[in-house]
Amino acid sequence: MRKFCGFLTLALLLTSLPAMGGELRPHRFNSNSLDGALTTVVNRVTGDTWSVWEYRTGAEYDIAISMRDAEGFWSEPQFIGQGDRLDQVQPTLTADAAGNLYLAWVDRARGAVMVSTRPVNAAQWTNALAVTTAGERGNHPSMRVVGDRLVVAFRTGAGIEIRDLPLLPAPIGTVTTRGVQDMPDPIDPVRIPRDGNEKPGSGGGNDDTPVTTMGYTPKDK
Repeated sequence: MRKFCGFLTLALLLTSLPAMGGELRPHRFNSNSLDGALTTVVNRVTGDTWSVWEYRTGAEYDIAISMRDAEGFWSEPQFIGQGDRLDQVQPTLTADAAGNLYLAWVDRARGAVMVSTRPVNAAQWTNALAVTTAGERGNHPSMRVVGDRLVVAFRTGAGIEIRDLPLLPAPIGTVTTRGVQDMPDPIDPVRIPRDGNEKPGSGGGNDDTPVTTMGYTPKDK
């Protein structure tokens, strides 16, 4: 009986592994270190699996992003904020029906919730835009695709705030691969104030610029 249980356990472990040559975890991810937990999403258009996590390097945290292909092989991670002496933390990831990817995280020093996108078949992530307003500090972002919008929610000292962003357009024909500097600004954030009135905005900034209101100006009181 003990021998049978051993064979059964081995069979269950083998069936849970990815395809031959595959790996269970991304390169450089170490669950026993100070790294954060993995957040994983499957891109149903391309069949790839994407993971993001807080990567501890020296005295700072960066965002690590890795992709596993259909054969089970993980790519070497890409990093956001590597060597900038700042902490990028609390990453979250989602995909839309067209295969575009959306990544959000927190710039801890500024308290800014940042959003970057990766169009389907593109090679790089776009420049990040802050969806928090000036003077607003956010944390623990979450995202969900609702219809043709990307809803980004995060916590502040006052409660839960929501930003409503348009999705990237679905590709027409062949999508060419372009670098991050060639990408147009992908989103036009909208803040949903507490009174339910919406006011669209435009513009944005990247990690090298101060956090702006992202086109939203609070009403005069």
